[in-house]
Amino acid sequence: MSNIQLQTNQVSQVQINREMDEFTTKLIEALLGLQLLDPKLNAAPAEIEKYPRQLLNLIEARIIGKSKAEATAEVEAAYQVWASFILRKKKTKFSRRDNQPSLEALHKWITEHNAMMADRRNLRDLRQSMFGRIYNYLYPRLVMIEEYIASCRNRGLKEIDEADVDKRFDRDTIANYKRLADLVNTEEANRARADAKAMLLERRTWFSYKFKHKTDNDAESTEASDMDAEESEEIFPA
Repeated sequence: MSNIQLQTNQVSQVQINREMDEFTTKLIEALLGLQLLDPKLNAAPAEIEKYPRQLLNLIEARIIGKSKAEATAEVEAAYQVWASFILRKKKTKFSRRDNQPSLEALHKWITEHNAMMADRRNLRDLRQSMFGRIYNYLYPRLVMIEEYIASCRNRGLKEIDEADVDKRFDRDTIANYKRLADLVNTEEANRARADAKAMLLERRTWFSYKFKHKTDNDAESTEASDMDAEESEEIFPA
């Protein structure tokens, strides 16, 4: 293989990896918006991966034995079957009046990248790496939420208050924000912090139980539901 071919293949793989990252982010955000992905890092991998794997398996089942042109068309059909299925789930938080922007963003992305999604090698790689990808998305956001909740308890707050979140979240999560910015980049750290803040407000009842239990972050802080107690303990073990 010539150097030019090798460089071309390397560039192509970099692009595919970037597209896989984009797909995973769109998929996670859609499932979080529908409340079909609980941000519990201690949940079984099979439960965390359940709906992502269903989508990938549906796509693969429909593209087997098809020409390239036929396979790209089947990606859209597989998505529609999957979307219809998850929207019928009883626990899906969805209203037809809401437009569900995160789900529409996922649909738009898949439509624009159907060639990448029609490649069984990419589907295999996504399936094998999905748990790690979800973990890497959720973890930095959850540790920021934990850091903020620890600060709230140290300041005597008994519940999550939206005005306090708007005022104090960025300041109270600075330690984990800086760690993430150093590890990746400022843009990703800003996005993770905004996501964490939105997740906290959307599921304030879900996270409020943690106010009753201290964590290691309480000692470190310098600033003075649809889930039961047992499930909440799985997020941040006391």
